[in-house]
Amino acid sequence: MSNVHEISSPSSMATKATFPNGQTPMSEKDSYHNNVSPLSSNGSENFQPEPWKDNRGFFRKLKDGWFIELLSCFVSMGASIALIFTLLHFDHQPLPKWPLSVTLNSLLALFTTVAKAGLLLPIAEAMGQLKWIWFVGKQRPLADFQSFDEASRGISGSLKLLKLLKGGHLASIGALVSILGLGTSFITQQMIEYPTRPVSDRLSNSTSPRADMYYGAYAEARRGNGAVDNTLKHALQNGLLFAFNETILPVAPSCTTGNCTWTPYSSLEVCSKVADVTDKLNNNATNLGDSANTASFATNVSLPNGAYFISETGVLLNLTNLRNASYFDYDKQITIDEKTIANHSIAFLGEENIQDTAIVNAFLIYRRSEDTEGVYSALEIMIYWCVATYETEVKNGVPLHNRTTSTYVRSRDATIDGNKESTGNLILSPDANNPGNYSVGFNSKTVLESALATRLKGIKGKEDATEEGVESDAAVALSSALYETISNANTTGSITQEQGMQMQLRTVENWAANIATSLSNSIRTRRFRGSPAIGTAYLPQTYVRVRWPWLAYLLTLLILSFVFLTATIYKTKVNRVGILKSSALAMVYGGGEKIVGRGGFLGRGELRDRGERETARLVSSPAGWRLE
Repeated sequence: MSNVHEISSPSSMATKATFPNGQTPMSEKDSYHNNVSPLSSNGSENFQPEPWKDNRGFFRKLKDGWFIELLSCFVSMGASIALIFTLLHFDHQPLPKWPLSVTLNSLLALFTTVAKAGLLLPIAEAMGQLKWIWFVGKQRPLADFQSFDEASRGISGSLKLLKLLKGGHLASIGALVSILGLGTSFITQQMIEYPTRPVSDRLSNSTSPRADMYYGAYAEARRGNGAVDNTLKHALQNGLLFAFNETILPVAPSCTTGNCTWTPYSSLEVCSKVADVTDKLNNNATNLGDSANTASFATNVSLPNGAYFISETGVLLNLTNLRNASYFDYDKQITIDEKTIANHSIAFLGEENIQDTAIVNAFLIYRRSEDTEGVYSALEIMIYWCVATYETEVKNGVPLHNRTTSTYVRSRDATIDGNKESTGNLILSPDANNPGNYSVGFNSKTVLESALATRLKGIKGKEDATEEGVESDAAVALSSALYETISNANTTGSITQEQGMQMQLRTVENWAANIATSLSNSIRTRRFRGSPAIGTAYLPQTYVRVRWPWLAYLLTLLILSFVFLTATIYKTKVNRVGILKSSALAMVYGGGEKIVGRGGFLGRGELRDRGERETARLVSSPAGWRLE
């Protein structure tokens, strides 16, 4: 008679199994507490199963034990260590370029996949083993067996098992690791990022113009004619007429890569400053009207240095400078030095070296409002030589400057009659400890003084003014700046008189700075002005940056898996349970007589040997499906 395993229904798997010779299994409780498994033959005699003889080889024993699972853990650990060393090697290094379009992400994905795969087997087998241990010594629902089995196979089963166990069993760790394992692919992508950083490029040029000296054209220099070469004349005119609400920037450096830096460098330049001297005004206004319906004001507004504003109705402002600067009379071959420029200053007279560096000292007296007579303000404008020190940087094609200025005068070389105050070349330095010399030729200095003194004067009247006088470009530009500033501000809301005065002061400061910057740019870009400042050009480089906290996720999974496996091995030994793990044969035999052996459950190797001696097939019968 053939060996038959009959399964009439799922509920009868354990109770209606028929084994060789028609024997039926003892109850699990009875068979578990005996070292042998007595069987009943035809209900009348006991049957002693043939003792199992272990004929397995060495490798078969390793396979039937926990060697494969432990080996998988060590493989996972090795892949994780390789991953860590790879990250350490490439952290903050340029993005590698490998053949066949292999990327660093691909390599990390390989290590992560191996590490994850190494955890799958021990987790699944340990979960399979725990489902047997779960039933040791206590009656439990058979549905728990299926819950454990499902947990060893996928995420949904792990979630169900966590709900069943409520975290109070070792199997909960395995279920948790199975769920967290889903995130390994995501973690691989999060462990590294590829930002860019600038790296120096020696093949690219980066220069910034600078000037060590200024010796302009002066062949036609005469007292008062203000002769300058066309280049400087254009720069001066550009500064005078530039939009009052915009700013002329320093000459742009050359940066072929769009990202460059320079160490601090200095250059000879022209600087400016403006001060409010309204409190020094002497304002006398007399009403000349001959009736109550007509009024005319003769206004004489003056400053202590002699600058004044006098007019009848209609004049808005007067720009003047007291030009008693030194100059060289070529006809007489002597230097005329009635009074230095800065001696006329009110706000800046006490400043160091201003006597030597001043180019023009102008005074602007003006009505505060186009429509209001009798209320005036005064500003002092000083334009002078200076040495500017730059910290320059170009970011994404946009130049950025941090600029400081100095007027330290190192010397004025005496050339005629020992009169060094008026006849020498002006030599400046950034400071007393800086050996750099930045020189201005005496005759070139005189020409520029004359040119600015000629242009920074004039009046500006209202359109219907009849006052005689000379309107200049500077006066017209200042008129627009002063009154359009107030008009534009009033369109967005009424401003106070004090606010209006401050806005006009800032506008004139910007106007004077535009003149100075335009002249400086011209001087810095001339031929033979001095060697340019050499900077460092940078190109963007993509590099690897490791986000180490994300690696903790993978290492935590590895540690939990190893702890889970070792704890399962220990629990198996303590409970004297055979190493069944996820054995399908153990489930086919139904947990009854066939898997009960000496001192406890038989091992998976014993079950496999017995399974190899028996054959079965699944057939359908009126009573249900059965194995025969």
